[in-house]
Amino acid sequence: MPLYRYKCDNGHITEQWFNMDAVTKDVKCPMCGKTAAREYGVRTQGTTTWPLYSDAMGVAPSQVQQAMTDAHKKGVKLEFTSDGRAIFQSAKHRREVCRAYGVIDRNGGYSDP
Repeated sequence: MPLYRYKCDNGHITEQWFNMDAVTKDVKCPMCGKTAAREYGVRTQGTTTWPLYSDAMGVAPSQVQQAMTDAHKKGVKLEFTSDGRAIFQSAKHRREVCRAYGVIDRNGGYSDP
């Protein structure tokens, strides 16, 4: 299943997996809710773009504020999308959050937690 990249007018980038027969020209931006248009000619397979939206470190939408407070108490800044996905700003940021929570990223690269 191919990975498609979308960008909204605010500059937020999101990547989503679609079957080739189900891909759409635009999606709803998870950051701001605006329409994000598909970017053509951008190679996304095997690359990581930042910010990275994580379902694995996500929370229920009703728990976003509590999770942000908890992250602050652990010494890391962590923001979430409106649907509860954690937002990592860089590989270093993801590593810091994983260490603060005692989480191992089995999909990470050689230097990742």
